[in-house]
Amino acid sequence: MKTPLSVIEYTIIILYFAVIIILGIVASRRQSWEGFLIADRNLKTLANAMSIVASKIGAGVIMTLIALVYLYGYSAIWYFVGASAGYIVFIFFAGSLKEMSSRENFYTLSDYFFFKFGRTVGFVSASIVSVYMLLVLLMQLIGGAKAVSHLSGISFSASFLLIIITIFIYIVVGGFKAVVKTDSVQLIVMVFIAGLFGLVMTNVFDRHLISTALAVEKQLPLKFSVSFFLGGVLMPFLSADLWQRVYAASDLKSVQRSLTLAVFIYFLFGVLLCIIGLAISVRLTDIDPDLALLEGFTVLLPSGLVGLGLVFFLAAIMSSADSYLFALVSVVIHDFVARVQPMEKAHIVKLFRYTVAVPLLICYLVSFWLKSIIDTTFIVLAFGSVVAISVIASWGFKECRPRTIVSGMVVGVAGTIVVIISKPIDATLGLNSIVLTIGGLILEYLFTLITGKIKQEAPE
Repeated sequence: MKTPLSVIEYTIIILYFAVIIILGIVASRRQSWEGFLIADRNLKTLANAMSIVASKIGAGVIMTLIALVYLYGYSAIWYFVGASAGYIVFIFFAGSLKEMSSRENFYTLSDYFFFKFGRTVGFVSASIVSVYMLLVLLMQLIGGAKAVSHLSGISFSASFLLIIITIFIYIVVGGFKAVVKTDSVQLIVMVFIAGLFGLVMTNVFDRHLISTALAVEKQLPLKFSVSFFLGGVLMPFLSADLWQRVYAASDLKSVQRSLTLAVFIYFLFGVLLCIIGLAISVRLTDIDPDLALLEGFTVLLPSGLVGLGLVFFLAAIMSSADSYLFALVSVVIHDFVARVQPMEKAHIVKLFRYTVAVPLLICYLVSFWLKSIIDTTFIVLAFGSVVAISVIASWGFKECRPRTIVSGMVVGVAGTIVVIISKPIDATLGLNSIVLTIGGLILEYLFTLITGKIKQEAPE
C-alpha cells in the first residue's frame, strides 16, 4: 500500500538530500589528508557519541527490530539491552585500543590484528571484516531502497540509485569528516521523528494501545533472547566503524565519555522503536513482518506525516551505510593495497575516492537477489561474531598465539557457512558462530598442548 506524497512532503525530502550533500561539501573545506581519512584524530565527545549511535541505527536494524516486536512483542528489546551492555564492556577494551592506535596510527580494525599477530592473521581478519562490512552495507541499502520505494512509489532500482549516489557524493568530497557531520544531523532527525511517531501512533489512535500490547502473550523464545543479547554484547567488538571512531577521538577521556553517552542514546532509541512496533502489532494483523514498519507508517500515520517517515528512513539508511562504506573501503585500501604497495597519504586518498564506487556497484547488482532483511541481519551478526570472539580472545588471553586466532576465525567462518547451507536461518545462527569460533580457538590450543607434550616426551 503506497500513500501519495504531497508537494510539501517531496520538497522536504529534496531539501533533506540537499542539506546532507552541502554538509559533505562544507566538511571538505581546508581539509588535510589525515582529516579525510580519520578526521585528524580530533573528534570531541558529543560529535563522536552521536556518530557512534547514528552508525548503528540503520534501516536493517530498525526494520528487523520492528519485525521481531511484531512477531514476539517487547521481548525483542533484548538486542538493544545487549548492545548497551556491549558498549559498557567495550569501554575497558577501548582504553588499550586507543593507546595502541595513537602510537601506531591505526585506521582499520584489522590494523590491530596486523600489529599484534602479524600479516597472516591481519589478512585473514581483513578478509572476514570485508565480507562482513559488505553484507552490512548491502542490508542497509536494500532495506532503505525498499522503504523509499514503498512509501514514495518510486521504483526499487531508482530508490537504490538515489541513495547510493547521494552517499557517494558526500563521502568522495568530504571523507570521514563528512560522515561524522552528517551522522550528527541524521541522529537528531531520527530521534525527533521516532519520538513524534511514538506519540502519534499510541496516544492519538488509542490511549490504551501500549497496555493492550503489553498484555498480549508474545514472548521471544529463550534461545532467541540469548542470541540477541550476546549479539548485542559482541557488536562493538566487531564494528569496524566504531573502531574508527575510537581512533578518531581526541583523547582517551573523549573515547570513554562518548561511549558512555552512546549507551544512553542507543537504548533510548531502542525503547522508542519498541513502542512503535507494539502499536503496529496491535493495530495491524496478517502482514509481512519484513514490511511491518512500512505498513505501519502508511496505514497508521495521518496524511502529511508519511513524508516524514520517508525522511526517517533516509536518515537511518545514510547514517549507517556511509559509515559501513567508509570502513569497508578503508579495509580494502589500508589492509590490502597499501600493505602490498606502500604509498603517500595523498595517493591513498585519491585511490580511496576511486574505490568508493566499487562496493556501491556490487551492492546494487546483488540487491536484486536478496529476499529477506531479517535473514540477512542474522547472517551479518553471525559472521561478525567470529571477529568479535577473536578480538575478545586476543584481549583476554595475553599469550594468545597467531595460529590460535586464525584457527578460531577459519573454523568459525567455515562452520557458519555450513550451518547456513544445511538448516533454516534463524536467530540462533549467531550462537552457532560463537560456539564454532570458540571451538576453533580451543581446538588449536589443545592441539598445541598435545603436540608439545609429545615433543617433550619423545626420545632424543
